[in-house]
Amino acid sequence: MSFVKQGVEPSIHCSFVFSYLAYLRESRLDEQALVDAVKGLRELLDERCWVPARMLNELTARALSETRDPYMGLRFGAEIDASTYSILGYIVSSAPSVEEALSVLRKAQRAVSSIGELQLVVEEDAVTCVFKDNWPRKLMLDHLVEAFISCWKALGSRISGIKARATLVTFKHAPVGDPVQYEKELGCRVSFHSPVDSVRFSLEGVNRETLCVGDTLVFEALKERLLKMLGPGSRNVSAQVNRVLANLPGELFPSMEMVASQLGMEPIELGKQLKSEHASFRMLLDRRKFMQTLALMQTTKLDLAAIAVQVGFSEQSALSRAFQRWTGMPPAQYREMLQRQERWLRRQRGDSSLGSLSPELSWVPALNNRNLPTPRSFVPEEAFSR
Repeated sequence: MSFVKQGVEPSIHCSFVFSYLAYLRESRLDEQALVDAVKGLRELLDERCWVPARMLNELTARALSETRDPYMGLRFGAEIDASTYSILGYIVSSAPSVEEALSVLRKAQRAVSSIGELQLVVEEDAVTCVFKDNWPRKLMLDHLVEAFISCWKALGSRISGIKARATLVTFKHAPVGDPVQYEKELGCRVSFHSPVDSVRFSLEGVNRETLCVGDTLVFEALKERLLKMLGPGSRNVSAQVNRVLANLPGELFPSMEMVASQLGMEPIELGKQLKSEHASFRMLLDRRKFMQTLALMQTTKLDLAAIAVQVGFSEQSALSRAFQRWTGMPPAQYREMLQRQERWLRRQRGDSSLGSLSPELSWVPALNNRNLPTPRSFVPEEAFSR
């Protein structure tokens, strides 16, 4: 597997999107038309680039407007295979023990997604995978979050062929369909209005250090390849830099020398380490500035000139040029798009307050009834038009 280009926006590996499109095609949707409807998506897929969360969100919304299946995300997860998560999926599936699989997941999940981080809570007889979003949760379709959780459930169940049993799935949102059907689709108890989105696996009776059905030779070869791609020794210097940047005061504009000093490294050494991980200090700093800008766009009424100053630009035009480079859109247009989508999602969730949870969506028709008259479009064109 060669390195796949990713940008500043929270995004996901193109292999996930290709699997998603294959599922949509099997669901008798015109996946090519859906791709063409999302501006810029085809170019990213043709170049094997990572796909921003906002594009995956729009693709999901447009697919839902065609299928009107409230369980689409859950059902996609049930159909995935190791290729959905690129090389990481194959490594986890071939791991010779649960401990090895968990170790790789901790170190290498950044190889497939920056939309959210999978946090592992390991107990004596269970493992809980918690989805911590980087792209704002309130802007993500609930169906897309369900797809992520369902995919991790399917992948976790295949670790080393152990068939680890999922015992509980939790979602922050309210059900968009029948809660009983959720439990049928996922094969375990499902809880809504939870503080976290997560899936819990029981390891009762499983010796996590014992070799099992995984292929050790395949696992070691793939692991070596992945760690080379991520950087020497898998130190994950990028993550260390991100932690330093995240802990700095928002108004502080750090230099590479400042961050290198906090990590106990020389700036030249830091630059080389980041380059080996296909990253750079500028890219990571740009990502921090983008996320700060995104937060200010969402949570304040500051104009772009004030936002530019707060995130470290000398003037609004400098922010505009950077934002165009990061997203392909001017910041004012991007902000308007976010506001349209947030208003639409609030209406669909039945509550206008931030972070609220929704009642069942009213657009859901009876399942598998293809003879029903077409209801109003689930996704109004203006919600995603630019």
